[in-house]
Amino acid sequence: MTKKKSHSFILTQLIAIFIVIPAIAMYFGVIRHHGPRLQDVKINGLVLNPSKDIEDFNLQDQNGAPFSKGNLRGRWSMMFFGFTNCASVCPTTLSALNKMYKSLEQQLPDNQLPQVVFVTIDADRDNTYRMRTYVHAFNPHFIGLRGDDKSTTALENQFHIVSVKMQGDTKADYYFDHSAEILLINPKGELQAYFSYPHNPEQLVNEYKEILRAS
Repeated sequence: MTKKKSHSFILTQLIAIFIVIPAIAMYFGVIRHHGPRLQDVKINGLVLNPSKDIEDFNLQDQNGAPFSKGNLRGRWSMMFFGFTNCASVCPTTLSALNKMYKSLEQQLPDNQLPQVVFVTIDADRDNTYRMRTYVHAFNPHFIGLRGDDKSTTALENQFHIVSVKMQGDTKADYYFDHSAEILLINPKGELQAYFSYPHNPEQLVNEYKEILRAS
């Protein structure tokens, strides 16, 4: 090979390395990520990109079984904080989640259905029996969680959920002002999004599916 041809060959290889190969990579990258991206998804709330890690926690479900971060891994979850004596926000939200869930059952395979988790902020009154009766009145697939004040408050703080106990006319007569966002947790056990109140079932269906497509 002559010196001139050698330089030409090297130049060709450099062009391939710095132009052609990156172009191919970009091309296949576009194909692989064709469709919506998380940073482009718009919801009534906030999509976190990147998602936020969750520290482990220990609560009990409506049957008295332990429930921790490990129970959030492997599937999508929607989590909501409230209490069974709640007059309006909690029952309307759980009703919206039930309608959303029933709609998703008709559209998605079982492994893409979210597990819906209701966490009580009133463990003094919301025992396991009451939690089971309450959540299953909305949907038998729903999970109710409770824990002591320290464990519940720690979990609230992780998610920036605020709840304030408000005293009524008597010591036994009290209620809570609390955040009403629905938290979306991805299969890695990471916080992925906040859905803001008020919650529309059809909107929840569409936004949840959009996040699934972009993930």
